[in-house]
Amino acid sequence: TLTLVVAVHAGYAAARFEFRGRNSLLFYILMTSMIPGISVLVPLYVIAIYLNLHNTYTVMILIYAAWQTPTAVWIVKGFFETIPRELEDAARVDGCSSLRILYQIMVPIAQPGLAAAAVISFVYIWNDFLIAFTFTTDQNLRLINVGLYQFLSQYGTVWGQLTAAVMIGLLPVLVMFVVLETRFIEGLAAGSTKG
Repeated sequence: TLTLVVAVHAGYAAARFEFRGRNSLLFYILMTSMIPGISVLVPLYVIAIYLNLHNTYTVMILIYAAWQTPTAVWIVKGFFETIPRELEDAARVDGCSSLRILYQIMVPIAQPGLAAAAVISFVYIWNDFLIAFTFTTDQNLRLINVGLYQFLSQYGTVWGQLTAAVMIGLLPVLVMFVVLETRFIEGLAAGSTKG
């Protein structure tokens, strides 16, 4: 949710407002998504310990949001660019502010793009192991991928329980795809026909 909130505002600003250094800023935003997570793991760990955030949901929410925001910004920006500017111009003539245009006109029209960004972000976060394993020690706070690791031991693998846990772990992803299926397909189709 935090990723989408930031991505909507940043993507709209990048798609609609002209300002100095816009292309360079977008390039730097995209570059941050190319940095391997393991290269910033130690500094993030030190910061989490210093701020007393280690072993909390807060640290994982902040790290995952920062990790997925660049990709979501670019996806949402692409969808905002497909919306005709005439809709905004008409709303401005009627007296709408920029924020009202964003929330009441642009966001409802760009729902397929938001759904696509949400699904992609969710799948990446759900499949992550490294951050969830590093920043949490409490078993109740860890993601399912870290929990699956518990079925592997020096004495062997408990295949029956591991397979059952994997199937249970797939359910949230499947439910999200089913719930957002039509929006996601609309988003893919809109992205393929752009231009």
